[in-house]
Amino acid sequence: MPDPSDTPSPIVVATDAAATFNPAYFETVFLVPRPPVSWPRIFAIVTAHNPDGRLSTEAANNEYGRELAQYLQSEGIESFAVVGASADLRHHEAGRGFAVTDLARAAAISARFRQQAFFWVEDGVVFLCTDASGKGWEVGRWKERLVRR
Repeated sequence: MPDPSDTPSPIVVATDAAATFNPAYFETVFLVPRPPVSWPRIFAIVTAHNPDGRLSTEAANNEYGRELAQYLQSEGIESFAVVGASADLRHHEAGRGFAVTDLARAAAISARFRQQAFFWVEDGVVFLCTDASGKGWEVGRWKERLVRR
């Protein structure tokens, strides 16, 4: 019998080809310099780097990252550093992971920082999402995408 406190996932796995995305998004791995003591059951990962999909300088991206961290803190949202990277670790974008159970809230934060997409992790499954529609693409298991160094 399901636990009455369980809520159904807001993610509906999309079956279309996501042609508008850089294929590298689907191969993203994650590095977490200081993991939380326990992983939230549901959390979002948002970066502020390269707004609107346009490459920015390292200095600008660092500033955008600070602004994201400050914004989350000002909203009372605890967060932790997460680096999204290519599988070969040559490309990386710093971001923040934060526990949130409202997909719309995660989408709004992503949009505020002019991102094309964000990651939603629920019960160990990673989804790539564009907005609060609930449409997402399953990209793998968190444990398999987490790079331990």
